[in-house]
Amino acid sequence: MTDILREYEGTGITEPERIVVCGGVVTPNSPGVPVVNGRLGMTCSLSDAELKVYGVSARPHLTCLKARQSDASFLVLVNDGITHVMPDEDIAITVATCRTQFAAKFLVACALQYGSDDNASALIVPFGFWGKSFNVLVGGSDDSGNNVTLPDQWG
Repeated sequence: MTDILREYEGTGITEPERIVVCGGVVTPNSPGVPVVNGRLGMTCSLSDAELKVYGVSARPHLTCLKARQSDASFLVLVNDGITHVMPDEDIAITVATCRTQFAAKFLVACALQYGSDDNASALIVPFGFWGKSFNVLVGGSDDSGNNVTLPDQWG
């Protein structure tokens, strides 16, 4: 797994400093999550226009990565509704063990089952190798012949 994640939360070294330089404040809320000016749990946001003057930015950090089919099966794009309740490795394993057509829906359902109380969005970009190297398939059977079922609303 190659992690190309850039954290836009108030937990990084540079993000809180950037917010403070712009006149904002990063403090923990009651569960201990760092928030900008007491309300936003991230430092990059398309909305929240009133916090832009305090350093909240809609400008993304872009990374270019050459992916070869032998090295990568898929790219997972998710929001904080998923990453706040699922570690990166769980996300990768969940997607890798799903049928390609159901992976994003299943990942969102898992995040909700893990207790996400935020909106959860997922987009999976498949590469040619995805689905060819994994034996466990949601909605099929595993190596032991055990049936694994997919909820009716997904198929």
